[in-house]
Amino acid sequence: MCTSEKYEGNPVAKHPVIESMQQRSFERWLASFDETCDELFDDRLSEAFCVKAAHIVKSLKLAL
Repeated sequence: MCTSEKYEGNPVAKHPVIESMQQRSFERWLASFDETCDELFDDRLSEAFCVKAAHIVKSLKLAL
């Protein structure tokens, strides 16, 4: 959430090379991420993290 504009990686290029990567892999990751956020943060912050994560997942899924 604390974007620093310093990230220079390319997650879109990294994910397709993982042989076991499938669309449902992102859904499982997102569900686990959401659950963890709910456990660690108050409702407002958890929702903010989950919304951002969902946007990232959508981008990655479209790129595959």
